[in-house]
Amino acid sequence: LGTAYFHQQGFEEAIREYKRALELQPDYREARHNLLNAYVAAGKHKEAVEMYRDLLTRDPQNPALLNGLGEVYQAINRGDEAAQSFEKAAQLDPKNATYKSNLGGAFLAAGKIADAIAALESALQLDATLTNAKLNLGIAYAKKLRWPDAEKVLRQVVQQKPDDFLAHFRLAYALDQQGHFDEAV
Repeated sequence: LGTAYFHQQGFEEAIREYKRALELQPDYREARHNLLNAYVAAGKHKEAVEMYRDLLTRDPQNPALLNGLGEVYQAINRGDEAAQSFEKAAQLDPKNATYKSNLGGAFLAAGKIADAIAALESALQLDATLTNAKLNLGIAYAKKLRWPDAEKVLRQVVQQKPDDFLAHFRLAYALDQQGHFDEAV
């Protein structure tokens, strides 16, 4: 029932139903996961952070929980805490490209461009299909004035997501910075 409410964007009702399910079956992992998603969707970030922290006291080496906590921190502009959570998740599961991509995004947002590039390149070595990692890497390259590198990565993003306005804009800027004015238009 909670899932039905969630899909209809009845997040408060979904939260109520997931809590009921957890009262009846406290170890019901899917309900706990869905409750976290409902908190985030409802904008109840404080509750989501508290729940993640509680779960991490019981399972502090769980990279998925650390990544989820990082995503909530990032959503509420707590970048340093987001980066710490993503970094620990990536250390615990170094072959997870998403955790490294999220870490790179947090570093980029914090202005730690060299760290962002390292994390994003590492993520893309693990999974070359991560479009968001490519976009962030293109932005990071541009911040370091590495225009040919930015162009190459941003062309891939535009090819993967032709409707992505930000990718087109960033690619045009990278082309412009290299003097490719006709192509930038």
